[in-house]
Amino acid sequence: TELFSLRSLVRLDLGFNNLSAIDPRIGELKQLQELWLNDNPLVAMPVSVSNLRALRTLDLRNTLIRNVPREFAVLNNLQDLNLQGCPLKKSIGDAYAEGRDSLFSYLRRKHERRMFKKDFERLLRENIYPFDDHQALHELCESVFLMLKKCTSEDLSKLVRHGKRILPKEMVHADPKQVLESIKGLNEEENARNQIGDIQLRLRAIFPEMPLDVAHHHAADLQGCFSKAELRDIFRNPGKIFPEDHNDVASEKTREAYRNMLVDRADDNLRARIRKAYPDVEGGQVELLL
Repeated sequence: TELFSLRSLVRLDLGFNNLSAIDPRIGELKQLQELWLNDNPLVAMPVSVSNLRALRTLDLRNTLIRNVPREFAVLNNLQDLNLQGCPLKKSIGDAYAEGRDSLFSYLRRKHERRMFKKDFERLLRENIYPFDDHQALHELCESVFLMLKKCTSEDLSKLVRHGKRILPKEMVHADPKQVLESIKGLNEEENARNQIGDIQLRLRAIFPEMPLDVAHHHAADLQGCFSKAELRDIFRNPGKIFPEDHNDVASEKTREAYRNMLVDRADDNLRARIRKAYPDVEGGQVELLL
């Protein structure tokens, strides 16, 4: 009890003390920077350790720890986390083996997933299906998150932000597979918007006088007509593709100019190969061979 009153304590060494558990009140030692718990039969760490935001060193060597609480992801100052000799479960062990950043990235994803799960269930209860059975809503939430187990935190954020749009009006028609497809659709829409925005900026760089709405129209047209690789090629060679006056920009003209550029490029490559194979052939004869 006296230990937890030492609010200015910076370093605490409890190694080799035959401790099988740590009092959750350890989270009250807010100034703690080093915590040594090595060589104890510890099986778990209290979540309250996540309150130790000043913590820089946490030594859990040779304990019986199998898991690390996902809440530890908020310990941004924790640079030295020693888990050597611990019987870690595979997912934690694999992340730990790749280094500190990998482990904390894993914990962060788990922590964020839990937060999004709580937010989504609250959304179901309070906004989308307020009159349905809470247990049924909990089971729906569990099913959805099981289906989205491979989704990123950004995907889960979309689920919460666009929940009303994604889910049907009646809970009985809610399908976790359809939720996953809706998330994929939202990602495709976002990627398309981002690509159109990038093309719009590139067009404005070529034609500063082009109105924004016109640039957006042409950008959407180009995004629908060309692949990403083709668009990169087009904007690497704007002088060969676009007219001098932005008023003359048109999708059909752009397609024709791009086709012509590809033909010219193929001809140039063929000329180069002929000259390499027949160095004595004159220019006019090369043209006859094309």
